This record gives sequence, C-alpha cells and structure tokens, in this order.
Amino acid sequence: MRDIKFRVWEVSEKEMEYWTFKDLCSSMSQSMGESADGSDESFYEEFKVMQYTGLKDKNNKEIYEGDIVEVRYFIGGHATETFIEAIKWTEQGWDFDPHLNGWPFQCAKDSKDGDMKIIGNIYQNPELMEKYHVK
Repeated sequence: MRDIKFRVWEVSEKEMEYWTFKDLCSSMSQSMGESADGSDESFYEEFKVMQYTGLKDKNNKEIYEGDIVEVRYFIGGHATETFIEAIKWTEQGWDFDPHLNGWPFQCAKDSKDGDMKIIGNIYQNPELMEKYHVK
C-alpha cells in the first residue's frame, strides 16, 4: 500500500509545499468556512493539489502528479526512445499527459519497461512544457 501524500503549489506565494492528508482537509475546511457561499472554489484557485503516485524515479525521488519526467524505453537492453511527459491521474490510474505521442502507457509500480527521471514540474518549470511540447 502506498503512502497518501500531497504536494501543493501555492499560487499567490509561488511556493511548493508538502502536505499530509490531515493538512489538506484542514486547509480545505478553513477555506470553505471563509467562503461566502461555503464552496471550495477559492481553495482550488489558490492551491493546486498534486498527489504522490507511489512511484519513484531512477534517482529514488517520489513522483507526484504534475511532475515532468524523462522516460527512456529499452528493448533487448538497448535504449530505443526517450519521451518527456507530465504525470496525470486518469480513471485507470497514473498516466502520462498526453499519452506518449498517442501511445497509452499506464505507470505501474512493477513496470520494468521504462526508466523515469524527474526533470521538473508543471508549476515551477513551465518552460519545460513549452520546450518539450508537453500539454
């Protein structure tokens, strides 16, 4: 079973924070209490929440939704292709956004097909999205 962890981009402060589930619930409740209509809309405008995937990259760094990763594929021990993609959540699980140039690929803890390395994230490194045409 994987740890339930969150990383949160605070829009106004332009800072990344790491939260527990308790932190997330507390902040969301506070935001809803301060909202005139009791909605959580203002919370999601100020905080961009990303969940830990349960995966680690080749440098043992935790991979979160919103991370931009370099993925190298190997066939017969030889690197065949390298892709730069962002991690997102779909109904089927963790995936790349967009699918690898049209190739759907589900991230799996036991996948040995690829070699992932975090090179940034969509909030702190938006220039990577433009450079590598990541959506």
